[in-house]
Amino acid sequence: MLRRRCDKSYADLVVASADDDVGDAELKAELDEVVHACGTGKTADAASIGASARSDQHLTLFRLMNEWGFLSDAQKLERLKQAEQAAKCPRRSLSQAELTEIVILAAACLAAPRRDGRPQGADAENFSDAETAAAAESRDPNPDLQGRVRSLLLHVLHVGRMNQFDCRAIEHVLDFVQQKINKFEDKVGEIAGAAAGKAWLKIKHSVGQLLLPTETPSATEVQGSQVATEMQVEASHQLKPHRVRVRLERQSGIQNITWSVVGGSWKCQCFTRNGTKWKNTCRSFPISKFLEQGLGDEAAVEAALQEAKAYREELVQQGKLKPPKPIAATPRSTVRGVFFDRSQQKWHVRLYHPVTRKQVYGGCFRAKEKAEAKARELAKQLGVQPDIEVLPVRKNSDLRCIEKLGPEKGVTWDVKAQCWHAQCYIRGKKLGVFIRPQDFSNQAVKQAWDEAVSWRRQQKTVQKPREEGILNFSTPEIQIYPSKPLKSAVPQWASAPVLQNMGCYRT
Repeated sequence: MLRRRCDKSYADLVVASADDDVGDAELKAELDEVVHACGTGKTADAASIGASARSDQHLTLFRLMNEWGFLSDAQKLERLKQAEQAAKCPRRSLSQAELTEIVILAAACLAAPRRDGRPQGADAENFSDAETAAAAESRDPNPDLQGRVRSLLLHVLHVGRMNQFDCRAIEHVLDFVQQKINKFEDKVGEIAGAAAGKAWLKIKHSVGQLLLPTETPSATEVQGSQVATEMQVEASHQLKPHRVRVRLERQSGIQNITWSVVGGSWKCQCFTRNGTKWKNTCRSFPISKFLEQGLGDEAAVEAALQEAKAYREELVQQGKLKPPKPIAATPRSTVRGVFFDRSQQKWHVRLYHPVTRKQVYGGCFRAKEKAEAKARELAKQLGVQPDIEVLPVRKNSDLRCIEKLGPEKGVTWDVKAQCWHAQCYIRGKKLGVFIRPQDFSNQAVKQAWDEAVSWRRQQKTVQKPREEGILNFSTPEIQIYPSKPLKSAVPQWASAPVLQNMGCYRT
């Protein structure tokens, strides 16, 4: 039946649609080209399967254009509402076949671009709004309907590009829309000067992007892309190593209350605003006083946490903090880039490329093990560390306390850092060094003590003059740092097994 309709003469089509709207007059001139394409499609049907599919697509487009021309305004609006409802489905749930049908329907309903009804130049000032509306209505009897058609076409083209569908399935439709735009630009001028020029300009750009040549890459191009990938991976290995994300094993479960590894205490932080300035109020609740009372490690930690909660409750009553929200038990992973989405109940994999600094999506999985395996594989390709370090809590009963091995002042054993701490004052500046023994044997502990004592004596005796306003107290073996390492919340050496020289600081 469709082929018999394609064989109809152009005169029959004109007679059949003579009583239609003025806006569909230009549609008749375009049907001739589609009929010609259908005729050529019949010969191509016998030639190859690909040409047959293209001919059927042309017939579908012609059929929809012909049906649209004979519909009333109410029927057109109903047909358009159905297409809009189908296009509102979630982007990932739309298949390529469904999207192709909507694109063909939108292209069939799309009228050719028209001149802008408002005159340009000095005549525009004397042109009233009523005359503008009358001119626009005479050129397009359904301006709102065509605006919705253009919006629908833009939306489905955007969805197809985001889903990375094969554009060859709608190539004939894109050519058809592009021909409409080219005709207007050849006869009138730039498409931006047409009625609804912004929408037509967006359609032109979208169609142009989808019609870009998608040829199969040659062997040279494939080899070049492989070399570029290898260069990117090599460059990622030459970058600075990623800062290892440390997750504390001990958590309070309440906002604004965190555990301090260095201080051995719970901290409650509160940010208050005074005009344009912010003030950070932090109060610590150490477990040392509870240990002195004879409580065990776990009991002391719990008692300090209760004190921190009581202090937070006071801040809530003062209006400085909001009541704590219950933290849902969201599943977590210790692999970098693995996140759980509670709305979808799936594990997602997202990593950042170390060279391009762009996000790389690895997919979503139901099983946590599959997501972690994919994240490890992706991290290996990008050259980043996959695992997130979980810092265990060291009990005070496991820490060693060593007495001083001599009368030297300024050298003490740091129980929390498990190393010797030597410090002295030079010209009002406080210098210090942390030296940890290789092991806890008597010989290793004595050797670390001697190094700390030697460093302190050397700093006392060797006082070089100022050089460019900066005091130089460094030695060939020891490097001076500008700040105290103990001020960091999680020192880099907190979980290291053995470090002989922990470095120096000055204040």
